Amino acid sequence: KKKKRPLLREALSSCLSCDKLGIYTTEQKLCQDPKLKLKWYTFSVVKNLQIESTDKIQLIDITDKVRSIITQSNTQEGIVIIFAQHTTCSLVISEFEDSLCDDFSKYIQSIYPKGPFKHGHGIRNGLNNEDKFHTPSHIFSSLIGQHITIPFTAGKMHFGTWQRICLVELNGPKVRNIIVKLHL
Repeated sequence: KKKKRPLLREALSSCLSCDKLGIYTTEQKLCQDPKLKLKWYTFSVVKNLQIESTDKIQLIDITDKVRSIITQSNTQEGIVIIFAQHTTCSLVISEFEDSLCDDFSKYIQSIYPKGPFKHGHGIRNGLNNEDKFHTPSHIFSSLIGQHITIPFTAGKMHFGTWQRICLVELNGPKVRNIIVKLHL
């Protein structure tokens, strides 16, 4: 029991500092209830990111923004879940450099389904504007995925040498809402 008390103080300190940073906790009552000392593992921190894309198909590196949230939370160990709240973009772990981003975009465009589709935003409703026709974006988003989970220790994510967290825009330009949740 004595070994758990410093962890409790550290978690409480982390929890109280979160409000100053604009980060909210999903279990803040847990932080303030001394009867629940042993349930610190359920503590979580949530932050929303707004990411703006500039192209129809684009890879955007968001690693530093996620890293900043981990650092600001004073959290040393846990998992981070990154989730895109959209059905026409995705999240991947990838290397990030200009030529690879170009290759990625060109490849997606080369296999982009042409239709016809029955989805309500397609030709069926009389829309013939390519910007409004985004059925392929839904298909790619569901195949690639909208979330990533990464463990971290000592405040650092466990990445391989070239790994970065990237938003894959499939129907831009748009502003995307990304939820970053730390589980301790």
